[in-house]
Amino acid sequence: MSNNMWHVALEPGTTRMQDVILANLSVNDFELIGLLLSTSHLKGKVFETESDCRPAGDHKWCFTCYTIGERIRDGGGTMMNTKKNRYADAMYGLAIGDALGVPYEFKDRGSFECTEMVGCGSHGQPAGTWSDDTSMTIATAKSLKDCDGTVNIKNVTDNFLRWSNEEDFNCNGELFDIGIATSTALDTGKSQTGEFDNGNGSLMRILPLAFTDCTDDEIRAVSAITHGHEISMQACVIYVHVARRLLAGETIQEIIPTLKFAKPFDRLDKIDQLSVDRISSTGFVVHTLEASLWVLAKYDSFKDTVLAAVNLGDDTDTTGAVAGGLAGIVYGLESDFAKECMAVLRSKEMIAECL
Repeated sequence: MSNNMWHVALEPGTTRMQDVILANLSVNDFELIGLLLSTSHLKGKVFETESDCRPAGDHKWCFTCYTIGERIRDGGGTMMNTKKNRYADAMYGLAIGDALGVPYEFKDRGSFECTEMVGCGSHGQPAGTWSDDTSMTIATAKSLKDCDGTVNIKNVTDNFLRWSNEEDFNCNGELFDIGIATSTALDTGKSQTGEFDNGNGSLMRILPLAFTDCTDDEIRAVSAITHGHEISMQACVIYVHVARRLLAGETIQEIIPTLKFAKPFDRLDKIDQLSVDRISSTGFVVHTLEASLWVLAKYDSFKDTVLAAVNLGDDTDTTGAVAGGLAGIVYGLESDFAKECMAVLRSKEMIAECL
């Protein structure tokens, strides 16, 4: 196989969600493309030469993917810049941010410095281990995949229960972190709707919905599986809309001034103007949303964004995950730092199987 390009042909019947997955792939990872083709509902073949690919009349589209130039060309010759439009990069960016933060969860800002993937720490896990943030995100993604890109609340809930029962979606096969509201909601089957149930447990897992055409009501419904208070649901809607706008090519600097909302979201339209001492990184959903947008606006690389998110302290894994997903959209995972993190990240195959 050529080391600088390959060719992918998809059969008819590939669904809308799966089209998005392919179109948004990180194009420098041939193994990931092959894994997605073999483990998802994507039906297609990878060819060594374009001439082998083009005559395949039983295929709906032909894509030429380049490892250099970061481009995908469809059969009509249209060039698409994929640097800001990648589903896999968003999901792996989230997982990297999560795994970077796991060892430092609950630690005060300034009491540590995260510079790379390490193990042990707060949860005693090996380096590269991700937590409930990624588990519930890929459980959501798997439901979207199995339901042809549509929101099926029962299916998502069933996946969450499989995760909480340690049947699936756990890095290293072990559940070691679960929020109180999430645990209570899954145990009782009742959404947590109290004012003090506004942790970040639904925000941290909502990103896959940005890659569908689901409605705001559907976003709210997915949040409300566990977190049904208006603040939690609105935070999820805002985050998904920000992700969609980043995917469409807007910059975070263009987006922030337009985020005009009533309290408690009234700081979002000027979040980039605040100093770090005014940014909180607790488990409160508004704090997590603010912190993730703040680091994305303040830093200009995937590395600096996710490390800054983790180094805010406190709920380090979730802040890292929420910021990391957006940073994956904006920057992709082509940097040396991202590649180093991917090399250490555990259970990558499980993530790929859910996309």
